[in-house]
Amino acid sequence: MALSVRTKVMLWGRAAGRCSFPGCRLDLVLDATETDDPSLVGEFCHIVAESNDGPRGKSPLTLHQRNSYENIVVMCNVHHKQIDDQANAFTVDRLHEIKAEHEAAVRQLLEGDAVKLQRSQELMAGYVDEWVKRCGVDEWNAWTSWLLGGDPSIDGDRFQVLSDIAPWLLARIWPKEGFEELRRAFENFRHVARGLLSVFDRHSEHSGEGTEYDRYHFKKFYKIPYYDAALYSSLSREYECQVALISDYVYELTRAANLICDCVRDELLPSFRLKEGAILVTRGMDMNFMTYTYRTEYMAKDFPELYQGERDFNRRRLKRDVFEGTEAEATFIEKLGDERRPPWEKE
Repeated sequence: MALSVRTKVMLWGRAAGRCSFPGCRLDLVLDATETDDPSLVGEFCHIVAESNDGPRGKSPLTLHQRNSYENIVVMCNVHHKQIDDQANAFTVDRLHEIKAEHEAAVRQLLEGDAVKLQRSQELMAGYVDEWVKRCGVDEWNAWTSWLLGGDPSIDGDRFQVLSDIAPWLLARIWPKEGFEELRRAFENFRHVARGLLSVFDRHSEHSGEGTEYDRYHFKKFYKIPYYDAALYSSLSREYECQVALISDYVYELTRAANLICDCVRDELLPSFRLKEGAILVTRGMDMNFMTYTYRTEYMAKDFPELYQGERDFNRRRLKRDVFEGTEAEATFIEKLGDERRPPWEKE
C-alpha cells in the first residue's frame, strides 16, 4: 500500500524538506549540477514497519495505519538505514519523539506566508490523490486499451467516473495563489475528458446494465436495416473516422494525465510517480497480431495552447507525437457537422 500524495506532502512540508534525525537537518533534495539533475536523498521512514517482520513491525496497527501520516518520519537515506538497523535503540516511542521535536522546531520558524503555502500544498495534494483514484491512473493502460482499436468500449463504472470528473474538477476550490501550472493542467484534463465523452457518447449504446457485463460500446452505425450501397459506404467511412478520433482522444487524455504528473513533480512533490514512471497506453492487436504501447506527451511546440475544443482538436491531433487520424479523415469529420444521425434515427 503506497503512501498517499497528501500524506507525503504533509510529511515533507512539516519537516521543511530536511532530515528529522537529531543533529542532521540535511536538505533532502541536493541541487542539480551542470551535467546532472537534482538528487533526492530523502526517504519516508516507517516508525512501525509496513510488514510485521520489518523493524518495529510487531504491532496491532492496520496496514492503513502503518501508512498514515502519524507513523511516518522523514529522514535522509543514511539515517533511515541506521534507525532500521538499530531498531532496539530507535524504538517506536523514540522515533515519535524525534518526529515531534523536528516538526515543532520547523513550526517555530514558519511565518504567515509559509504556513499558508503549506496548507495550500496539502489541499492540492488531496486533489491529486482524488484525481488518481477517480481516473484509475494506476490501471490506466488496462482500461484505456478497450477504447483503442476498431471496436471501442468502456466499462459502465469507468464511463460514469469519466462523466463525473469534469464537474468535479470544475467545482474544486483552488488556492488563491500558486500552483498555476498544475491548475492549468487539471483544467486541460477536464476539457479533454469532456471532448472524449462527447465523441464517444454520440454513437454509444449501453448493454448489461447492473451486471458484470455492464459496458458502453461504440455503436456500429454503418449496419443499416435496408440495402443502400452508397449510404453503407459513407457510414462505414464515417465509422472509421470516428473510431480514429476516439483513439486520438485517448492519446490526448493520456497526454493531459502525464502533464498533471509533471506539474505535481514540479510544484508539489518531486518524487510523485517516479517509481511507476510515465502513464502509457496500449493499442490492441492489428491485422498482424501486433500490439503497440505508446508514451504520449505534450511537446514544446504544443504550448501554451493545449486543448481548445473538438473542432480545433480535429486538426491539431495530426501534429501530436502519436495519432491515428489522417488529413482525409479530419476533412471528412469537418463536413459531417455536429448533429449527423442516420436517416432512420431522425424524427
